[in-house]
Amino acid sequence: MVFTNLQGNILRAIGDSSFPLIISLLTTLINIALAFLFSGVIKLSVIGVALATTLSNTFSTLITFIYIYKKHPYLKLKISDFKPKKDVILNLLKMGLPLGLQWSVLFIGSFIQSSVVNKFGIISINGVLTSMASKAQTVYTNIESYLTMPLSTLSSAILSFVAQNYGAKNYRRIKSGIKESLIMIVIIYLIILIIGLGIINISPYIFLRENEVNDLVKFYSSNYLLCVIPSLILQGILSLSRSFLQGIKKPLIPFLSGIGELIARAFICLFIPNLINPTNPLSNESYIGLCFSTPLAWLVSVIIMGGSLIYYVYFSKTFKMNDINIKKDID
Repeated sequence: MVFTNLQGNILRAIGDSSFPLIISLLTTLINIALAFLFSGVIKLSVIGVALATTLSNTFSTLITFIYIYKKHPYLKLKISDFKPKKDVILNLLKMGLPLGLQWSVLFIGSFIQSSVVNKFGIISINGVLTSMASKAQTVYTNIESYLTMPLSTLSSAILSFVAQNYGAKNYRRIKSGIKESLIMIVIIYLIILIIGLGIINISPYIFLRENEVNDLVKFYSSNYLLCVIPSLILQGILSLSRSFLQGIKKPLIPFLSGIGELIARAFICLFIPNLINPTNPLSNESYIGLCFSTPLAWLVSVIIMGGSLIYYVYFSKTFKMNDINIKKDID
């Protein structure tokens, strides 16, 4: 999986984004076919599913390696390429560590949110205590992941675009790309909004068996989605901002934004339910307050990273000097 992602990112970095898309589609289809074969026909159960994933990733790695070897011969590895280069290693660590820590911080926020959500809607089913809010979380996290997929894909494309033009010092093109990306994000958001709001009521039946869906599951999933789906424009803007900052080698700002997002999410999850209903912090109205933890976390990220994007694009010396130089050339 590491080699597959590495090779795909290398191809995207040099402007070849079609092949990674094709190979991802083929890998997914192979994974599904092998999963059915190993777990359904050969009856290897969970081991069969794991084996299918491993073999499909191996296929992806080998095919992509052959493609790079044939299509981009200048990327062929030589023995001298394996000699450690201190400046390259330090540069990779400088870029990678803050981003890795950022995602770690974000996951901590998700863990805090899940631990609080799991306390809501606990009922006894056949003598076993089960959280209906936890079941609802299975629903809305999947819906959220699918709805935000176009925004995540666009942000990956923006990252490559910004990084390539930043390396070429074509800052004017970056500014133009940011403006066009914002327009695309708004259009995608409107489509997502229509689809998302339209499937709220049926979403529990997509990811749960019919006998697992009850009024509590519907209440918890629908209220969370009603809070989050209209806020997805924030997720789009922060993804754009994060990609821009990564592309111009400013990874520390997304890391600080992740800390701000963690604080906001933790504050809402740990304190708001008690503030809304001190006598019963697990009440329905307390849960609705809890649902705003994700939009508030996104808002904090947008303020930090979106503000940084505006600063670097419109006020930093690098981008302003480029505009001045271009104007001189035109004159």
